[in-house]
Amino acid sequence: MLRALPPVVRGSIAATLLVLNTLVGFTLMIVPALAKLLVPLDAVRRLCDRALNAIAHGWIDVNSAWMRAVNPAPWDVQGADGLHRRGWYLVSSNHRSWVDILVLQRVFNDRIPLLKFFLKRELLWVPVIGLAWWALDFPFMKRGRGTGARHSDLRTTREACEKFKRIPTSVINFVEGTRFTEAKHAQQASPYRHLLKPKIGGLGIALATMGEQFEALLDVTIVYPHGTPTFWDLLCGRVDAVTVRVEQRPIPAGVLGGDPIDDAAYRGRIADWVGEQWAAKDALIATLMRGTAAVVAAVVAGTALGLPDAAWSQGASVGAVTARGPGARLAAGEVEVRARVVELDAGRRVVVLKTSRGEIVSVDVPPAIENFEQVRLGDQVVVRYSLAIASRIEPAGRSGIRERIESSTGSSAPAGALPGSTSRRDVEVLATVDAIDPKHRVATLRGVHRSLRVRVPDDVDLGRVRVGDRVHVWATEGAVLAVQRVPAAR
Repeated sequence: MLRALPPVVRGSIAATLLVLNTLVGFTLMIVPALAKLLVPLDAVRRLCDRALNAIAHGWIDVNSAWMRAVNPAPWDVQGADGLHRRGWYLVSSNHRSWVDILVLQRVFNDRIPLLKFFLKRELLWVPVIGLAWWALDFPFMKRGRGTGARHSDLRTTREACEKFKRIPTSVINFVEGTRFTEAKHAQQASPYRHLLKPKIGGLGIALATMGEQFEALLDVTIVYPHGTPTFWDLLCGRVDAVTVRVEQRPIPAGVLGGDPIDDAAYRGRIADWVGEQWAAKDALIATLMRGTAAVVAAVVAGTALGLPDAAWSQGASVGAVTARGPGARLAAGEVEVRARVVELDAGRRVVVLKTSRGEIVSVDVPPAIENFEQVRLGDQVVVRYSLAIASRIEPAGRSGIRERIESSTGSSAPAGALPGSTSRRDVEVLATVDAIDPKHRVATLRGVHRSLRVRVPDDVDLGRVRVGDRVHVWATEGAVLAVQRVPAAR
């Protein structure tokens, strides 16, 4: 129901639900938090801890519910099975957006202990939220100046973390220390394509104070195939694809319980260990983005470049579709979207477009698309491509297995011309049916990497297909990628 509302209305409703959920959650925490503070008995504290953690998990469940309501596209999550709520985990993740925090909470809720992070002790006195952090046993640390003060702070933090030997704990650390942006990436001259340089300070504190308690490192990789969303994008339901990979890694004995302040060799061991992870993570992100990062991904997503829903619904013939909408035109199955280049990274072949609808889309241009150097910052461009069309849809049994097989052919633009490429991908997919629009003969299919929205020919019996069915689909992603400059207005 929420998907039928305008994005601003969806965002306002979701924001209201988040605020109300937070107020209710905090109100419920007050009594057990005060009891935990005022009654120093182990039995009472254990009872209060159970109540407080149940409230926190409920808060995450409610957030996950409204997130699913406004962003119904299924997430591609692998590696999160086999974990347990009574374990001790150190969680390390790349950091793209404030959305990451809610993504991690949704993925790990009821799978591992409540995610916590190290906080400066001064934050304990923040009104309202400081009490919640204390009640939920977030680890607090002091930060003094000078070597002596830092050693004292480390001892104090170790003592404060003693209680976690009895309480299953998950500690999250964003090793990059800040959210990834192209500007930060360029400023750092990061050697990684999709990551900032790792900072081991926070990770070193966690390993020095609690390392021997952790049973594993959960190495998390988050990818947003259709561009990094803002928090407002999440609230408005514009996050149509999220990919998460979780890998359990053993923690080497050499990085446990050392001195991250004075022991340079210890810091070096941590840096080498993290460096290996970061190189593997960078390669994994490149692999995950490869199938969806090109402009052709907009064809499959249906809306990534601001294509209005009318483009999917107008006309009965897939060979001669007509659509009306700001910045979009369909003719003979082709789509044109007008956009302006607002960011450009020629070295990494990344272009950020602002569509005529005001949407911001980050697009990787693969090496097969030649003459990328002809694109300039501020260019008004028209991106043209064609629609995906299903040729056959058949029931595929109940195995639950989803896979994708594709072959492609193509040609490139002449030297000196703007980027252009004609390609044809014949795709065979085992997928799950997420939605059916019988009136306009459009099916939304959840494949192994992403959701695929396809037009269905008239000779396919949609009456045999139900939401939730697993189907065998043959489709053609006939994609024409071309970029044309729009002459400046006089």
